[in-house]
Amino acid sequence: MGRPAVWKTGSWRLSTGWRGPGDLEAQIWELLRKVADDVAIWQSLASRYQGDVFCGWQMNSGNEGVFLPPPLLQALGERRLALNLDVYGTSEEDEA
Repeated sequence: MGRPAVWKTGSWRLSTGWRGPGDLEAQIWELLRKVADDVAIWQSLASRYQGDVFCGWQMNSGNEGVFLPPPLLQALGERRLALNLDVYGTSEEDEA
């Protein structure tokens, strides 16, 4: 047998699954309920790894917004988690 492989990159992933219509706030809270609340654990992880909450968001029209309340943003910040939004809009052909 050879030496064990040591990867320099990787990921841990959690998912809430697709929802339509989506509820971004509720889905992020759902993710946070699946992991440790202890901020010290998150700070330790953040000193070694880069974390983010990745969200794909399909808009129904060309001008749509989303609101995330301060307690949710604070919870992400305390855990040193970036919010990564991948926003998809409709094309002019789709709207016609």
